[in-house]
Amino acid sequence: MRPPALPCRLHRSHPRCSARRPRIRSARSHSRPAATADRIRSRESALAAAGRPEEEAFPVRHGTATFLAFVLAGAVPLLPYALGASISIGLTISVLLTFATLFAVGASRALVTVSRWWTAGLEMLGLGLAVALAAYVSGAIVSRLVDGA
Repeated sequence: MRPPALPCRLHRSHPRCSARRPRIRSARSHSRPAATADRIRSRESALAAAGRPEEEAFPVRHGTATFLAFVLAGAVPLLPYALGASISIGLTISVLLTFATLFAVGASRALVTVSRWWTAGLEMLGLGLAVALAAYVSGAIVSRLVDGA
């Protein structure tokens, strides 16, 4: 008869030892990300308490990227007309390209979030459709007000 096995401190990778005693990770591996996150939250809290906005590391680069993104996304609906399409065909192509662009931007958001690509794409497309509907309705209301005056 074998004596009961004692926890082995020298051979943690051995299957019999690790099955009896869970491996304890060092405090250092856990404290570093937590300390970094605490430091970031502390800095953000201090800025918020002082009423100051969050500081950007590279504001010029971020501003330039935002400007270029707006220019590129804003040019998508104009592409059919720039390529010489008629008004009726250009409108159909423009709407389809805009929907595809909205879906692609939403789907690409999944690269930096935990969302699935297709749900993020459909969410962005749905929001784009809602905004387009709101713009159309508000334009129709203003048009009636101007025509009625």
